[in-house]
Amino acid sequence: MQNNDRDIASVWDMVQAIRRIQEFTTDVNYSEYLENILIQSAVERQF
Repeated sequence: MQNNDRDIASVWDMVQAIRRIQEFTTDVNYSEYLENILIQSAVERQF
């Protein structure tokens, strides 16, 4: 795989991770986030 192809794949993975984090945190405020270890773990996993 060429560097450019890897770069495109990496950006695609980043976009997918951002979308998942948005799904996990929709309608969740910061206090709720801090109290919910499941959401925290899911978000951290995307990093």
